[in-house]
Amino acid sequence: MQLVFLVKVPAHQRTGESVLAINDRQPVVVVHQFVGRVGDSCCFTHGYVVFSSCQNDNVPDFQLQCPVADKNHLRSGVSHDLPQWSGYPMKQILLIGMGAGDPEQITLQAIAALNRADVIFILDKGYVDDELLRLRKALCQRHITHQDYRLVQVQDPRREGDPDAYERGIESWHEQRAALFERLLTDELGADQVGAFLVWGDPSLYDSTMRILDRVLARGRETFEYQVIPGITSVQSLVAQHRIPLNRIGESIHITTGRRLAAAALEQHSNIVVMLDAQCTFERYVGQGLDIYWGAYLGTADEILVSGRLDDVCEQIKLLRAEARDRRGWIMDTYLLRKPA
Repeated sequence: MQLVFLVKVPAHQRTGESVLAINDRQPVVVVHQFVGRVGDSCCFTHGYVVFSSCQNDNVPDFQLQCPVADKNHLRSGVSHDLPQWSGYPMKQILLIGMGAGDPEQITLQAIAALNRADVIFILDKGYVDDELLRLRKALCQRHITHQDYRLVQVQDPRREGDPDAYERGIESWHEQRAALFERLLTDELGADQVGAFLVWGDPSLYDSTMRILDRVLARGRETFEYQVIPGITSVQSLVAQHRIPLNRIGESIHITTGRRLAAAALEQHSNIVVMLDAQCTFERYVGQGLDIYWGAYLGTADEILVSGRLDDVCEQIKLLRAEARDRRGWIMDTYLLRKPA
């Protein structure tokens, strides 16, 4: 993560920009260079970090603009009762969880965040009939109460689908997305503006946007703060639509992907939630006495729900899934595998 030092020094000591490493932290860009030892003590507070030099009286304290305020890192020796400093504006990014598909699922916090945004970034997946794109735009039109925002729509890089090179494909895709995000923040967002990304479900669950933003920060060419606004996940929507509790008394819940389902020890878990399964991996578990609760396009007008003993409904789910994907060009589905009580 790149951090920008805002150094308070007399005019005659200002010698331009430099890069320093502070303690074991990553290099940071210093706005004004100074002479002397730093890092003797520091504290995290109010979104800033303060370092003091105790070795040279001629070296004043300085502030480090920091996107994370972590009071657990408080160290002795520096007062944490500091005023907010606003001489240098910082870009703000909001990751807004928009729910699983039902426009009514968006939270009041998410609506408030939408109304803070100057620029809303929308990633086009390239589908011929991109309902996901339309839903994002519809949410903006429905909930943003002013006209002073811009929609910036760009093509999302495609991820290679080679199953034999999964990790390498993800790394390449993330790097492409980081380059795209960096360009968007540089070209489309002013220094004191707020940008927003609308994320399906919740940004913390099987979504890469936070990782991409962290990667952009690590590149060191853009500095910004970002905030995560939680949303209703497809997991919550699935069990709500099937009218079942996600947990049962005394039992664990395991959440994984279709790719990792084969590695999950079913005998160790009574309830397994599976996301991102393009291969109908549940078919492997026919004959093991499991129940399945499956749902696609959750929360939308085209929602599909199937539940029952896996042995009985497996082929029905596969057929419905294939037909829906062929008809719409995409599918988002989630399911719960459960041992009978």
